[in-house]
Amino acid sequence: MMGIKVLKGGMLTTIQDLGRTGYRKDGIIVSGAMDRLALEIGNLLLGNEIYEAGLECTLLGPKLLFKTTQLMAITGGDLNPTVNGEPVNMWRPIIIPEGAILSFSTPVKGCRSYLTFFGGLDLPKVLDSYATYLKAGIGGYKGRALKADDELSFKKSYQQTGNSFKWAADLRVYPDLNNPEIRVMEGPEFESFNKQSISDLFNKQYMISKAADRMGYRL
Repeated sequence: MMGIKVLKGGMLTTIQDLGRTGYRKDGIIVSGAMDRLALEIGNLLLGNEIYEAGLECTLLGPKLLFKTTQLMAITGGDLNPTVNGEPVNMWRPIIIPEGAILSFSTPVKGCRSYLTFFGGLDLPKVLDSYATYLKAGIGGYKGRALKADDELSFKKSYQQTGNSFKWAADLRVYPDLNNPEIRVMEGPEFESFNKQSISDLFNKQYMISKAADRMGYRL
């Protein structure tokens, strides 16, 4: 089954699904999409199962050549997607014709965008998941971020009967990226912190350090 060729990999483009569960006891993190909801919505727009893999693009998206016509959706952060230089809609199904190039420019809002494809990507699972785990070098495409000349195949090709779709995601179900909030719940160690530390958590400003990955952020 034909698919896409990567012309540029972007800053960090990896294949992700909803994660690899049941292996943390073995020291293997869940991985999966940083924005699960965006990936799920992208799959639902195409009639896919929500656990199908998609591409997670960070800040500077990839440049992709479509070797066959395909139906896809772009969700999550707005990284300014274009097809052959023309802006395309997010949060709804779109048809990309054979030979077209999907690319991204200056990010508008958010930092991670998700590309989902009709039927999903044709990849082997590793420990029941397609998710790329970079530190271990497993999952996704050869366990790494995508780079130029990589090629990905689709499980299905879209049999085109029209190019107009009357449905799109209702963004009321999606968080406002301009006013993000982080939920905080009391954990088992909550009572071990003094009142000042708890007050600081809710009232001070923090920066995310470089010691951050899909397992956790150090502030």
